[in-house]
Amino acid sequence: MVVKKKNKIAKQKTSATTKSTGTTGRRLPNLKKFLDEQNTLAVAVIAIFLGLVIGVYALPMIMLPTDQGGAGQAGVIEAAGPTAVASKVLNYINANLLAEGTVASNAVAEPFGNSLYKVTFSIPSQGGSDETSVFATVDGETMFITIVNQNMFNLDTPLPAPADPVPQDPPAQPPAAEVSADDDAFVGPEDAKVVVVEFSDFECPYCAAAVGKHELLISRFKESDPSWEPAVPYLKELAAEGKIKFVYRDYPLGGHSKAQKAAEAAECAAEQGKFWEMHDLIFDNLEAGTIAVVNLKQFAVDLELDTEAFNTCLDSGEMAAEVQSDMAEGSSYGVNGTPAFFVNGILVSGAQPASVFETIIEQELAK
Repeated sequence: MVVKKKNKIAKQKTSATTKSTGTTGRRLPNLKKFLDEQNTLAVAVIAIFLGLVIGVYALPMIMLPTDQGGAGQAGVIEAAGPTAVASKVLNYINANLLAEGTVASNAVAEPFGNSLYKVTFSIPSQGGSDETSVFATVDGETMFITIVNQNMFNLDTPLPAPADPVPQDPPAQPPAAEVSADDDAFVGPEDAKVVVVEFSDFECPYCAAAVGKHELLISRFKESDPSWEPAVPYLKELAAEGKIKFVYRDYPLGGHSKAQKAAEAAECAAEQGKFWEMHDLIFDNLEAGTIAVVNLKQFAVDLELDTEAFNTCLDSGEMAAEVQSDMAEGSSYGVNGTPAFFVNGILVSGAQPASVFETIIEQELAK
């Protein structure tokens, strides 16, 4: 079934605001792109310099020059652990630099010379997430992107509210894609007015969160937005009410070693009428990491499938081409990460809250 509807792509764009020393605030259109464009060589040079100048004092107390108490005096700054610094940086970025609804996560701080931490974290992007980094002093007081003043942040001081933006015409958006449901598993009426097609990866934690199955990520999303609710249970509920058709299609990412076989297992279970039961079992076990082939075969036992037929299907790779066909078709629609949803061809990328889908679906039903 081919869905032909036009609308604007529904996705949240990452933005950030910085404050220049002695200047007014300015908006960063894309934090990931901004960070990538900075001169990391300059950061390395300043890190080496700081390490040579003050590194001998970082054990674990760091003696740094300070303006407090007059010139020539020194203040004592206690070093913070990497976990505390990573958490502080992450909280600051989410509170001050990202657009509402965009949540950075999975921050890890690693030593960078003697006086800095390199803090790496994930930011949701189209079809998945991007990994990016900033730098912070080991005392957890200052974060910076480059050594230029306007890219330095005092982590104990929130940024002021940005000035009202100058009204601009919204950029033109490409039309909705013509996304096929193919012959893949679905719930809801076949001829529903609204068709939601999900491209997903059984080893993707963000996909599991969208299903409501990854407690760690879900807790982080809710910390940032207490109203956040997983999308897939909501979509299944609408399908059960006859309002939408919800389709699952495979998109196993290359970096996920178990994703391909997990997708094949779900297809093999579909041959016996239990795709969604296998789908749920796999995501139930993703966070624990128990989705290897031996686990998939046990799931077939748990679901009371014909295990001989299931094992033959899985071991032979009978469904491998079907899975790869889904992935190739998803790529043709612009999918490059998971989860990626199309609501009547309108892209909603990442583990967006159910409320995002609710708005779009209501608009489509009203047409």
